[in-house]
Amino acid sequence: MAYSIESIIFVIVVFAMNWAVISFFIKKFGDKNSFQKELKWFFGLLALFLGFLLIVGVNTLYDYAIATSAFTFIWIVRSTLIKRFGGITNFEDVN
Repeated sequence: MAYSIESIIFVIVVFAMNWAVISFFIKKFGDKNSFQKELKWFFGLLALFLGFLLIVGVNTLYDYAIATSAFTFIWIVRSTLIKRFGGITNFEDVN
């Protein structure tokens, strides 16, 4: 994989967009204590997921961007379903 300014900027923008989406979602539906805990879990599991993709052999930035966005979407759906149908009132109880 060749690293260039464009590829580094692309990765930073994708990461920032996903950070903003998750931050907004948790701030809107969670409380202050659950915010930090949810972000730790999200980005810890995201790092493991991206590490797995690296081991498997994914080598294009667009594949990483799609995978990161899909992971973010799945996380939002997961958190919403757990909160709505699981009888949990705080995201803190989920993790």
